[in-house]
Amino acid sequence: MSLRRFAIHTAYCLTMLLTLGSCTFDYFEDDMNYKVFVPEFKERTIRNCRVLVWDKKTGRLVGDRYARVGATNDNVLDAGIFAFRIPPANYKTCVLTDTDSVGFNDIADLTTASFSLDNDGDRRYKEPAYMKFDYINRELVAQGMIVTDTARLELYPAIIKVRYRGTDVSAETVKKAAMTLSNTATRQQISLDTITSGPTDSYTLYNYNDVEPWPQAAEGAKFEFSGLLFPTKENELMHLALNMCDDEGHSIRSYRFALTDRESKPITILHGRVFIIDIYNEGFMITIEGWDESILGGSLEIDGGKNKH
Repeated sequence: MSLRRFAIHTAYCLTMLLTLGSCTFDYFEDDMNYKVFVPEFKERTIRNCRVLVWDKKTGRLVGDRYARVGATNDNVLDAGIFAFRIPPANYKTCVLTDTDSVGFNDIADLTTASFSLDNDGDRRYKEPAYMKFDYINRELVAQGMIVTDTARLELYPAIIKVRYRGTDVSAETVKKAAMTLSNTATRQQISLDTITSGPTDSYTLYNYNDVEPWPQAAEGAKFEFSGLLFPTKENELMHLALNMCDDEGHSIRSYRFALTDRESKPITILHGRVFIIDIYNEGFMITIEGWDESILGGSLEIDGGKNKH
């Protein structure tokens, strides 16, 4: 071999080695036949996103991609595209954003895959983040066919707003508050979409260390205490406790009540719903936004005594 041919051959080999070392099979875009476009990732209105794909017939997880906004070093992901190379089959895709408050469990199989709230210790679970989700059912019918689905994200947790409209507590005296929801849902099995579960003794604690009187968003209420929770478990009763305190943490007034409908059945709060509890001197009223009317006028316990609406 001449010196010139040897040099050309050596240069070619070095080029191929460098090329192969700079990428992996997954990043050859032309090989990716299934893509999920998440507009919110491209627009940077979420913090992170995870996309999981299961074969519906076998239950096997065939794709799993996670990315944080602004930390990908990948032009395709930065454009909001989560890409996979998978064979023809029927698939279920789960898109979940802002996942910092949950952990994923047993995801290798669709029948066991779930996400659940982080545990703060004992029976206490963290408040969920402002998570958004979409479930996509997709059939790929032929090899080489490229399909792109656009995620239509919805809010996953429900929003609870407790508004105090009574006159027996001065707006100037309340500086702190704590709200507890007991028997809250803590686990979402992905195959069941938004039907949740969790231990009966679970609870979530919401602390408010700088209570603002007469907040503009509270529609005339003296105080508003809001938080997020998983969609509620079906046919299971939740309880709510609210304790309003002064600047030193001494209790001024506390309230406790069960969340039931007019027939004393447990209230079901679906994903993305806004759940409002208005507290008056003589009782409380529950409203779920999107319904035509308030669904409950009920009794509550005030500092151990009971008032009837």
